[in-house]
Amino acid sequence: MGHYTTIWLLAVICGTLCLAVPYARNTHDDDSEDDSATEAPRSSSGDSGAEADFLLAVNEDNLDEVNKLIMSGVDVNYNNGIALKYSISRGNLDILNALITAGGDVNANYGEYLTAAAKGGHIDIVKAMIDGGAYSEYFENAKAEASRYGHDDIVQFLTGISESDKGKNKKNNLPV
Repeated sequence: MGHYTTIWLLAVICGTLCLAVPYARNTHDDDSEDDSATEAPRSSSGDSGAEADFLLAVNEDNLDEVNKLIMSGVDVNYNNGIALKYSISRGNLDILNALITAGGDVNANYGEYLTAAAKGGHIDIVKAMIDGGAYSEYFENAKAEASRYGHDDIVQFLTGISESDKGKNKKNNLPV
């Protein structure tokens, strides 16, 4: 018979509690005859084990597992794109690019994620988000936070982009 160890994952980003989900790991013997013991139970909040595994993989910078879960059909925009926020806060460009390629919404939460990248000083992340379609209407908040935290390179970069692409979504070159 299988045994489960449940670990509560608490994601604290920018000083606020964003998510708390139970993550269950099966610790059963390999000789167990009960196949149902190999499946992690779903949390009481309705989250599937796949989403919990996905968020854990992003938070642990495990690109191979992230790609595997994306290929299995996990929703990359689950919980308003919190996986994007994890990858941004950790400065993990490879995982962010995988999420964007899989349809991650860089404009989730009205530009909050672009602002978080700018605030954190992650210029490569900021560039990837703009290439991924971040709306120029969110640049001002991102520039303000970058300036506040002394990231002049990001301020200059966003200023140059906003002057050349004012009012356009760079990804689709459409008016915002």
